[in-house]
Amino acid sequence: MVFQKGHRFYPGGEKGWFGTRPPWNKGIKLPIEKIHKHTLEAKQKISKSKLELYKNKTKHPSYQFGISYSNNYGRIHMWLKETFGEPDKCKNKDCSKISTHYEYAKLPDKEYKPIRSNFIMLCRSCHMKMDKQTARLSNNK
Repeated sequence: MVFQKGHRFYPGGEKGWFGTRPPWNKGIKLPIEKIHKHTLEAKQKISKSKLELYKNKTKHPSYQFGISYSNNYGRIHMWLKETFGEPDKCKNKDCSKISTHYEYAKLPDKEYKPIRSNFIMLCRSCHMKMDKQTARLSNNK
């Protein structure tokens, strides 16, 4: 078929490449025997083995590059919001009070650990200013 202006570039009309073909799995139902379900006893064994395996946190799937899954950036911010609620004000005394978006910001001299005193509520503007100052200071060292 020769291309003509205004025509579709694929066969099958408006439905696309596969036009009138039904999906490969339409109407297929798995017999109940093929659906894998664990017994209560098997679930308990699996749970017990996982607990034993992950007693050493370095074997946990979320443990990467020497960082424990409990001290991960996203998890800590989620913990802050779950425990203390969404930030609703800026604690910076020099704030211009223009912003309406608030965040938890890590204090420059603190570590990323799930401790409330390591974080402060700031508006986005003050948070960016604080991060720029921290970066400037660390580059001068």
